[in-house]
Amino acid sequence: MLKNNKGVTLVSLVVTIIILLILAGISISSVVGDNGLLNKASSSKTATEKKEEEEQLQIMLNNYAANELTMEKTTLKQYLDAKKENGELIDVGEEIDNNEKKTIEVIVKKHPITVDVDKCEIIEDEGIKQPEESES
Repeated sequence: MLKNNKGVTLVSLVVTIIILLILAGISISSVVGDNGLLNKASSSKTATEKKEEEEQLQIMLNNYAANELTMEKTTLKQYLDAKKENGELIDVGEEIDNNEKKTIEVIVKKHPITVDVDKCEIIEDEGIKQPEESES
């Protein structure tokens, strides 16, 4: 008489567990590895926060430029200091003249942003970069 084997053999169970462990290892490394999803999300968050702060500051600079054309004359430093006193800015650094251009470093919330005083515009910073999309 032939035996009727209806169960799972030990070998097939071990092979299944090994395959699951390999898949789990790959999944974990893609989430928390050096180039993982968590690191990409963190750097994207930082870049987004900085761009939001730059946008807020650019609106202030545009308002300053518009007021300069129509109202009383104040320096950019005075205008930014007034914004700091109102609580719209965290910090306004000293005006720096390095022979090429005058700059002021401003902190809107967390990130320092450099402003060109003469052009009344933000100087782009290469410090925080958006992570590149990988083609998989």
